[in-house]
Amino acid sequence: MKKFTNLYIKAGVLGIFDFIATMVGCLISGFLLVNFTPIERFNMDTLIFVIAFSGLVIFCSALTKNYRKIWRFASFDDYLMCAVAVFGAWIISLVFIFMIQKWEIVSKIYCILSFIFASGIVVGGRLVYRWLYAKLKSADPVDKTDRTMIVGAGYAGNVLVNEMLQPNSKFLPIIAVDDAKDKLNRYVHGIKIAGNLDDIPALAKEYNISKIVIVIPSCEGSKKKKIIDLCSSTGCDVKILPGTYKLISNENYLSQAKEIDIEDLLGREPIKFDKEKNKALVEGKVCMVTGGGGSIGSELSRQIALNNPKKLVIVDIYENNAYAIQQELVRKYGEGLNLEVRIASVRDYDKMEKIFEEFKPEIVFHAAAHKHVPLMEDSPSEAIKNNIFGTYNVARLAEKYNVIKFVLVSTDKAVNPTNVMGATKRMLRNDY
Repeated sequence: MKKFTNLYIKAGVLGIFDFIATMVGCLISGFLLVNFTPIERFNMDTLIFVIAFSGLVIFCSALTKNYRKIWRFASFDDYLMCAVAVFGAWIISLVFIFMIQKWEIVSKIYCILSFIFASGIVVGGRLVYRWLYAKLKSADPVDKTDRTMIVGAGYAGNVLVNEMLQPNSKFLPIIAVDDAKDKLNRYVHGIKIAGNLDDIPALAKEYNISKIVIVIPSCEGSKKKKIIDLCSSTGCDVKILPGTYKLISNENYLSQAKEIDIEDLLGREPIKFDKEKNKALVEGKVCMVTGGGGSIGSELSRQIALNNPKKLVIVDIYENNAYAIQQELVRKYGEGLNLEVRIASVRDYDKMEKIFEEFKPEIVFHAAAHKHVPLMEDSPSEAIKNNIFGTYNVARLAEKYNVIKFVLVSTDKAVNPTNVMGATKRMLRNDY
């Protein structure tokens, strides 16, 4: 109840202000006209026009909900609607005068000036209120210790600077940069656009910047990586606004600024995982994962289990890893997953053939391999036996038992190898 009372009191005060402001605007208009003085021309007919106009301003403002708005947070559209309300009241007042056939007794120039001054005072009063409110709030501001550079002076940069200038923000915007030549040396909310992207390191040092916020939501790929590299080279704390497709428009931008992550450094769009395509690959099929207990193999097993295989066969030489992934999948799926685990080495052709003969896999994911570079430098023969001959055994058996698809998971470090493990992986590439 108290909230409604406060709302009506504030609306009433604003309504009284609009009424008085309109009358003052009309009075000023009268004094400005030649041969128009309160004594000679300000008669009862003109007074009726002024009172009607002032009263209708309150009526039209109520219709456009101007008395329900929080004017200290008003936007351009709010001020425009305020002016529209005054215009509507003015038009209705003119129609009223025309209907009572007294158009000739009120000066047409006076009517026009009345609208101009009335709308100026009504809208200007609200602007003054907003300015005074901001000044009073800034009398005890938050300690703005973060001297900030804004990278990007477009729409998002404009919104962000405005948010930083609010009294409760700890960010202190100092300068902005943008690659658009027409923006150079211009200002955004009083903040100078001091240079382009290549000037970031020099400007950060010159203006003693401690924080940089990248505000170019549409920027992706190599250009985005270049900007991040330039900002990171300054040693400042760097934050970035999400891309356009992630940006939440109804939330303030400053709260969406985040730390740089690995996707931002790719220099390209991250590859999207096609769930449907991969589901179609394994659904309803017998799938085998060699090295299924390792870091790569176990994750492959989890993903395959998610997509309803006819059977999942995990093969690994290390029983602890094999047991761990077996128990994890049993706990999660129970009898809903047809799971088989076998302990075997891919180097043992005969043992692997028995597994192929028993389960007849349709899809084979070959993840079994020695992967640790330093260890393989000390035991090169083991790397050769496992990575080369082990893969050869599994590939031969896949061909022999008519496997639909054979996926060789790892050929990392295979290009221009500088170590034993890389050389064993290079042997597996068909372009060697």
